[in-house]
Amino acid sequence: HYEAAWSSYYDYENVLINLKLEERRLLNENIDFPKEHLSSFILHETANLRSEAYRFATSAHLFVCMAIEGFLNYYGTVRLGEVVYKRILERVGITEKLSLIYLLCFEDVIGTDDGLYKDIRRIFDQRNTLVHPKTKEVTSSKPEQFNYIHPEDLPLAEAFEVLEKFIGDICARDTDIHRGFHFKKPNKALHPTKNRDAVFVG
Repeated sequence: HYEAAWSSYYDYENVLINLKLEERRLLNENIDFPKEHLSSFILHETANLRSEAYRFATSAHLFVCMAIEGFLNYYGTVRLGEVVYKRILERVGITEKLSLIYLLCFEDVIGTDDGLYKDIRRIFDQRNTLVHPKTKEVTSSKPEQFNYIHPEDLPLAEAFEVLEKFIGDICARDTDIHRGFHFKKPNKALHPTKNRDAVFVG
């Protein structure tokens, strides 16, 4: 899941480059377009690229959470044994699982005020929002209900910061965890952009 998370992130970055290039091109080529309609026109013309960016971003965020929980499941089973792990930890929430593993394996209390606890809780709450989306009715009287977020502004980088923070912390606590083996990044060069020779103008 760790490798899949980074692969999706690299794909997201590459689509984002192409999206920004296309937005810049449309802006430069349509300077006479009515200003009140220009942003809507660009949104329409870049819909496919934005959808692709959202798809990769969503995949990356889900894989980040899967990498964290998957490793906690693996580590807890190895350290405590499958029988004990299933009895005590298998069905608890992610932050409770983190706290219990740190307590049982490292004799360290991780509370709700701990930075790592709060960070992991936040990105898993974001994951839950992605997995269980809520619908809001948008009307002319409540246009603020439409909250468009450009793919560039998605909090994806923060999720990866939490992932790497978690990995660094647990590897520091157990030197038998081989980071290069359990957490191997894919080759970024295998995720080239379609317009990798293009440059920004402006």
